[in-house]
Amino acid sequence: MQKTRKHANFAASLRECAALGSAVDLSVADPVDEHVDIEIEQIGGIHESSIFELSNGLTGYMLESGLTNQTKRRLYCREIHLRLPWIDLQLELELGESDFYRFPGKNSLELSRDQILNPVVLGQSGLEPQRFHEGWFVATGGPMPKALRHGQWINATLAIITSDHNECSAIFRLWTERLEDRPRRAERKYDLFGEPIGHDIGPMVAARAEARHRE
Repeated sequence: MQKTRKHANFAASLRECAALGSAVDLSVADPVDEHVDIEIEQIGGIHESSIFELSNGLTGYMLESGLTNQTKRRLYCREIHLRLPWIDLQLELELGESDFYRFPGKNSLELSRDQILNPVVLGQSGLEPQRFHEGWFVATGGPMPKALRHGQWINATLAIITSDHNECSAIFRLWTERLEDRPRRAERKYDLFGEPIGHDIGPMVAARAEARHRE
C-alpha cells in the first residue's frame, strides 16, 4: 500500500505494540482506501517463508513473495525494510550481486540470483508497469531472541520505499526454525561398584576378594 513515511512509522509502532501484547487497533494501521502502487503478497506453502538459525549463530530470513507494479509507469525503488517484532541491529537484506547467494555458515542454503527479488526491486532498471515478479526476499540478522521457540509463528512487515518516498508494505507470516539442541553426552560419575569415578578402588577390591575367599 502507498503510504507516507509518517503513517508508515505510526503503523509499524502499532504492530510492534501488538506483538508485545498491547491492546491496539490495527485497523488504523492499514487504511483500505489507499491506492496500490506495488502490490506485495506472500505466496507459497505455509512453511515456506521462514526465519531460521544458521550454523554460525546468526539468523536467516526467506520470504517467498510475489509483487506487481500496478501503475502505468516504471517505478524505481530505493530501500527495502524488514520490520520484526524485535530490534535487530545486524539485519541486512542481501543484494545478491553475484550469480549465487549463500547464507553464511557451514552447509548453508544457496540460491541463484534469478530466485532473489532484492536486486530486482533495487535494480537500476526499476520495476516495469503491470509486470509480476516471483521469488524470495532474503536477509540475514543477528541471533534470534532466546524466547523464540521452534515452530513458532511471527508476523514481519516487508516494506519497499520508492524513489518518490512512498512506501508499499505487506505483512508476512514466518515459520521459526531453530537448530536442534545437541544433548550433552552423559558422563559416568560412578564405577561398576557404585564408587565415584577416580576413587582408589584397590583396597575395596582386595577386601571383596578376601571376603569371597572366606566364603
